[in-house]
This record gives sequence, structure tokens and C-alpha cells, in this order.
Amino acid sequence: MTSKQQRKTRFISLKWKLLVLLSLLLVLINVSLTAIAYLKQKEQLELQRTEVREQRAREVDGLVQGTYSRLLGIAGLIPELDIDTEDDLDLAQHISAIVKEHGDLLQIEWGVDTIHYFSKAAAPLFTWGRNIGPTLSHTLIDHVIENEEPASALACRRECRQYVSVPVLQGHSMAGVLVVGELVADTVVRLQRITDAGIAVLVRDQSGNAASKGFLSPWEMRVTALSGAHASLQRLTRAAEQLPFTDLSQSEQLQLEDKTLEITAFPLTNDKTDTPAHLLIIEDISGHIQTMESAFRSNITAGVAGILLTELLLLMLLWGPMARLQRVSTTLPLLAKQDYGQARSSLKSTTNESFSHDEIDRLGETTETLVFQLEALQSEINNRTRHLLQRTSELAQQRDFVQGLMDTAQIIIITQRTDGQINSINHFASQLTAYDLETHPALHFDQLLHPKNLDPETIVKLFQLRNASLDLYHHDCDIVTAVGEIRTISWFHARLDVTREDDPAVLSAGIDITERQQAEENLAWLADHDPMTELFNRRRFHIEFEAMLQAAKRYGHTSALLYFDLDQFKDINDTSGHQAGDALLRVVAERLHAVTRESDLLARLGGDEFALALRETSKEEAIGVAQKIQEELSRVEMPVRGNKHKISASIGIVLYPLHGITVPDLMANADLAMYQAKDAGRDNWHLFSVDENIREQIETKIQIKEQIEQALLLESFVLHFQPIQQISDGRISHYEVLVRMLEKDGSLIPPGLFIPIAETTGLIHKLDRLILKKAIKRLEQLQQSQRNITFSVNLSGMVVDDPRLLPYLKKQLAKHKVDPGSLVFEVTETAAVSSITAAKQLMEQIKALGCRFALDDFGVGFSSFFYLKQLPVDYVKIDGSFIQQLASNKEDQIFVKALSEVAKGFGKQTIAEFVEDEATLQLLADLGVDYAQGFHIGKPLPELLPE
Repeated sequence: MTSKQQRKTRFISLKWKLLVLLSLLLVLINVSLTAIAYLKQKEQLELQRTEVREQRAREVDGLVQGTYSRLLGIAGLIPELDIDTEDDLDLAQHISAIVKEHGDLLQIEWGVDTIHYFSKAAAPLFTWGRNIGPTLSHTLIDHVIENEEPASALACRRECRQYVSVPVLQGHSMAGVLVVGELVADTVVRLQRITDAGIAVLVRDQSGNAASKGFLSPWEMRVTALSGAHASLQRLTRAAEQLPFTDLSQSEQLQLEDKTLEITAFPLTNDKTDTPAHLLIIEDISGHIQTMESAFRSNITAGVAGILLTELLLLMLLWGPMARLQRVSTTLPLLAKQDYGQARSSLKSTTNESFSHDEIDRLGETTETLVFQLEALQSEINNRTRHLLQRTSELAQQRDFVQGLMDTAQIIIITQRTDGQINSINHFASQLTAYDLETHPALHFDQLLHPKNLDPETIVKLFQLRNASLDLYHHDCDIVTAVGEIRTISWFHARLDVTREDDPAVLSAGIDITERQQAEENLAWLADHDPMTELFNRRRFHIEFEAMLQAAKRYGHTSALLYFDLDQFKDINDTSGHQAGDALLRVVAERLHAVTRESDLLARLGGDEFALALRETSKEEAIGVAQKIQEELSRVEMPVRGNKHKISASIGIVLYPLHGITVPDLMANADLAMYQAKDAGRDNWHLFSVDENIREQIETKIQIKEQIEQALLLESFVLHFQPIQQISDGRISHYEVLVRMLEKDGSLIPPGLFIPIAETTGLIHKLDRLILKKAIKRLEQLQQSQRNITFSVNLSGMVVDDPRLLPYLKKQLAKHKVDPGSLVFEVTETAAVSSITAAKQLMEQIKALGCRFALDDFGVGFSSFFYLKQLPVDYVKIDGSFIQQLASNKEDQIFVKALSEVAKGFGKQTIAEFVEDEATLQLLADLGVDYAQGFHIGKPLPELLPE
């Protein structure tokens, strides 16, 4: 009895038990759903930020690539910019002039702040802006010189710059390398405009200079560029104190004041020889965080309200009458059958209509509520089932997409089992190999490989892959297709996880590199051969010649080297074009093959230079081969554009070991012998002799040639003026312009020492134009000072071969606004007679501009009077050999008088040279000569005589 009373005192009503139980259940469900929703929002936010970071990475790469493309275009445009000069400048001076004239445009409008120009030997010729280091020099300069293609580099020291180097062409060959650079800060500004985020560029600085502005001690980095309100230096300092820099590659969040910042680091360069640099993007994600937290609070509020409302409804239901227990017990099986409608009808009949309800009535009502809940849960289960089926369908679509990608990708994709049998093969592989698993179900991977590639190493590596003792393996090998075609494939094998025996164990991806390998073979051939003539080039010739000399030394044989070039080959290029010159070189190569043995070594060294090395050859045999070459080339006749070109060669011969035992010595001596052959009259051969002093002569010529080139570059030629007197009235209004070359010590080199060398080396044309430019400029100054002076300017004997002289003269006359009638051009009689048609045409064209001509050294030729009639000259300068002894030599007096009368008959005036005394001057007046020139009248001086 006491026990029953105790149980009654501890009784808790069923309604409260059910209320507590269901409340806990609702709280658990609400908390779970709220937590899941919060985690889902957080996951979505992280996914969104990941996509943003990937987008930022693409934007950074895009801007860097865009900067590269823009710099590449600018680098190609710079040499083509117009400059305000008519001078002939080399490339370095030309680029310097462009930068001087367009520097502001390049820096302000195009953002370029660094320009360098290097020779093709990597020597710096021009520098504007910041210097580049040796590491970048290797990356930017050596790469372009070796490959003749653009290169790019991103370098950071005190500042970050992007550089682009391009080859600069002159004609058909590379003349140098142009490097342009731009501050990465400009790219930072463009990136900030795109992203509207804070941007900072950090450079590794281990100097520890904490006092330096922008130095972040925890990171050992220095800020070189900063933009955006969120990227202030104060925030970066706080970030450096709280976050390790290594974590920023995956981005980190930083709480500063009331804002949440996301900081992501992107490496700008990873060159170990340079200063590492990173680009930081700082974005304010406070709004995203606040949105997520607000949604979380809303979910909690809704959940609590839902729980309270549910508990209220449960209370209302529990306070109502319960169905009878028996009817409830008979109703419960209906729930197992999911017959919820019948269960609800059954529960209605359990309701007690009396005023009061007992616990059984409350149980019935609770069961009815349970019916509703179970029905709702069943509906949710059905919805989730449909969602699961939909997700399964999506996964199937993704699988089909991957399969389609494998079938359309232009790469071989094969999976192998542990025994090497192919498990799957994609469509491209089937097309390339002509194998498929339908017709070859038991195809083994090793069957694809060429037998020569089944070496022990490859077999062992593939075995290790299939047996899980090797994870990765890469090799290049040939395969044999089903139709017998051989292709070269670069294979990349990777081990896969295997759960069953028939699962794929190895994934093999292959790239067809057949065409690339063929291209590499072609490049290897080009490295040793001249592509125009298909002969060995200079590099290969040196290698083979060295091997020939080693063999000759070992067996005691003698050998010979013939070094030759084609005479007047430049004239063919100038008159008929480089295509005709190239065709002629190919014909020469064919003819050389016809007169040489297979054992001989034949090469084109460059331009029109060839070399022939003869094995086991005596002096007489070498001379005989040289004569055969000259005979064979003499038969060559190429008609081009109405011109018939005949060629000849000057050949230098050296013998091994008589004239040298090394390749450089033999090549140098052969070159000297070749120059001896040219000096002997061309179309000749010359055997080298150690007793000759030609080396010293050529070295002297080379030294003077270099002096001329340097003087042309610096325009260190000075003009002297020798007065010419009009004999009738003694007036001097006419001066001959003479040129002197200025030495470094200030001394003057007379023209007799450098003019012949300038003519033989082709520099005379530039010298003619420089003298013409200086003379016209001086004439302009005299005319502006109201001084009426006539200049007589000497033109070289090769002037008729210079097509640029006439346009240059027109340009200078138009620029300086001088009277063309005050210019007289002197041409020697021998030069005019050597090509009288061309000389006459040139004279007529220049005279059409208003200028005049004088025929110099007249009288030394046998047909002087005949050519006096043919050439449109205004003055005739009597050669000094007839004037020096005029006072004492009756024959000279007769000749000068006759010449003066004939000249007057043709309407031309005469000038006597080498007038040394007053007696000669008086005699010239009696003989009818119009003008006199010589030391008696005046010596050549840098200034004109006063009026």
C-alpha cells in the first residue's frame, strides 16, 4: 500500500511527458536544420570566395599577358618611329634618336620607362631607364640571340618591372636585341580598376631595415606599390603581425575593427636568382559575413517561434479528450500500412463527447497528431527520394560528359590492368592507332610499342607501375599502328588505386610528337648546313676540318685549304636584286660539287665566301683544283632582267702543315692569300707564302677601315677650302672643298691615306654624302651672311654606282635652301670615262637641279678631247702634271693653249691646278686659261679667305 502511494506521489501526467518529449524532439530538429543551413551558407560563401580568387588569378594573368602583348607591340613599333633627321644612322643611334624625340610619348602615353638596345653579341649599345641585371640579361638577351624570337621576364628588385625583348632586323639578318620595360605598378592600377579591391605589390627584402617606409618586418617584405582604400599600409602592417605570409597563397581572413578582410597572395615571379615578389589582393567581405550571420539569426528566431507554436498546438490537443485505448490500439496497425486516412477516421470515433476527458482520450488525440506527423514525414521522404533520383541522373550526365571529353580530346588516353591488357581506349587513340577493343578485345599495351623501344628499362618500369611499386613514369617511344604506320608518342603513366583484379591499374596519356620530332631533326640539319646551298655552314666546316687535320696528323698526310669569294658579287645584288644573288649562289654550289671529290670538305662560310678542304693533297693538286674551279665558274652566265652576269673567284691556297697546323691559322692565312689574289687583279689564285708581308698590309687596311667607320659614326671629318682665282680680275669667289679625317689626338689624316681604302671597302658612298651634307650646310651659312661663294665638291670615282646620291642631294638642297648654281661637282676624267654612259646620265640629272660639273685631271687620257665633247661638264681642270713645269716646258705650253682653245670652243671654262708661282699665273693668263688654283693662290684651310 505504501508502495502504491509512493508511485502515486511520483506520478507525472502523460501529457507533460509527451509535451517534454516532443519539445526536445522539435528542438533537436530545429537545431540540426539551423546548423545545416548555417554550414551550407558558410560552404557557399567559401565556394563563392574560391571562384572570386580564381577569377582574380585569371585577371592577374590576363593583365600580365596583356602587358606582355602591349610591350611586344611597342618593341616592334619603336624602330619604325619617324624621327626628324636625314642623317644615315646605325640602329643604335637610330633607336637613341627615337627615344630622345619620343621619350615623353613612350613614358607617358605608353607606360614604357626602360629601353635597352644590345648588339647581336649581347653588348649594350643603348640604355634608357633602369639597368637590367645579368640574370635578366641571360633570360632576355641570350634567349633572343640564340632563338631569334621574343622573350619576356618579370623582375623585382626595388620595383617590379615587366620586360620584353625582341630581335631587331636589318635586312634579312638580326642586327641586335631591343628590350622594353614597364613598371608593374601600372598593371596594379589597371587591376584595381577591374576588381575595385585593394592591391599591393610586395618584394622580398631581408635587409631588416624596419625603419624603411613600407617595410613589413614579420614578412621580411617591402611594399613597392599600393592602391585602394582597403590596402592601406596600416592594414598591411596589422595583417603582417597577425597572419603568416605562407598562408596567404590560399587566402586568409583578417578582422580589423568592424570589417572582415580577405587577403590573397599571388606570386609575380619565382626566379631564384631574382628578388621574389607577390601581388596581394585585399577585399572587404564584411557584407557577406553579415548576410550569413543575419540569416543564421533569422533561422534561430524562426525555429524558436516554430517550437513555441508547435508546443502550444500540442498542449491544445493534449487537453482535448483522448480516444479509447482499444480503438487506438486497433488504429495503430493502420499506421504501419500507411493508411493514414482510415487511421484519422478511426481516431475520430474514439473522441469522448462527455464534459471531461481521461488520459485515454488524450492518447487518442496524440495518436491522431502522430498520424499527421507521419504523413508529413512520409511526404518529405518521398520528396527526398525524388531528389536522390534526380541527383543520380545528374551524376550519370556528368559521367557521360567525362566520357565525351575523353573521346573528343586530341590526346591518347588508355587504361591498363595489372597484366598490361588494355581496359579502355578513347576515340582519338583508336583513330591514331587503328585499334579498338571491339575488334581487338585482348589488346595488350606492349603490342602498341615498337620492338626497338621494348628495352629492359622500359619493360621494368611498366612492370613496376602495374604492380604498384612505381607511381609515375614518363618516356618517349615509337608505336606501330594497326596499318603499320610508325608514330612517336610522349607517354605519361600514372598508377591508379585497384580494388578488384579487373579494375584499371595504370592510366596512360600519350601526346603525338611525330611532327615535333621531325621539326627537331630539321633544326639539327639547319644547325650544320647552309639552307640556301645545302653545303656545310661555318660551324660544321670548322668541326669537320679539325677532324681532317687530326687524321692528317695521325697518318702523316698533307692537306690543303682553298678559301675564296666571288668577285663583284655585291654588284649583282645591287643591280638585279638579292633573289638573283641567291640563285647565283646555288648555281655556284652545284658547279663546285662538279669539280670536287666526295671526300673533300666543301662549305659556304657566309655571304659569297666558300671554303674547300682537300684530303691527302699536294701543292700541285691544290693549284689544279683552284684552276678547275675558276674554269668552271667562268662558264656560268645568268641572264636576269636583261643583264647577263658572269662571275669569277679570287682563291687563296694554304697547305697543311706547311702554312699552319690549326684551323684558325690555316683559315687566317688562306684569307690573306685570297686578298693577295684580289690585289693581283681578281679571277686569280694565290698560294700563301710566309715570307710575304701582306698580313701587315691588310692589318693596316683594317685599322684604317675601322678609323673611317668610327669617323663616319662621329662625323669627325673636317672640311678645308682651297681658293680658286679668276685670272682675268684676280677675284676669288670659288673654293674647292677638300676633306681631312680627324685623329683622336687632333691631328689630321690626308685623303690620300683613307680615300682608296674607303673606295675598296664601299664606305666611300657614306663619305661622299657626309661631305656633301657638311658643304651644303656651310654654303647655307655663307649665303645667309650675303656672301656669294661657289663650292667645288669632289665626288669619288664610284659615285656612278651610288643610287642614293641623287635623292640625298635633292633632300639636302630642299632642306637648306641653297642656290644649286653655287655647287660644282668634280669628277675625275678616268672615273667618268670608265662608265661614260652612267656618268653622263648622272651628270645630266644633277645639272637638271641647277648644279654644275667640272672634269678633274683632264689631259691624262688618250681620248680626252673626245670625251670632252660627250660629257656635259661646265669646267675642265687641267691636270697638274702639265702646269708644274709650264714656265720652262714649251710642249706643256702648246698643250695647255690647245686645251684652252678647244674647251672654249665647246663652251667650257678651264681651271689650272698646281699653280706655284707668279710666272706660271701670268703665263696662264696669256694662254687663255680662266681660273688658277695652287699654293701660290692659297693653301687649303679650314676657313675661307676674308673678302
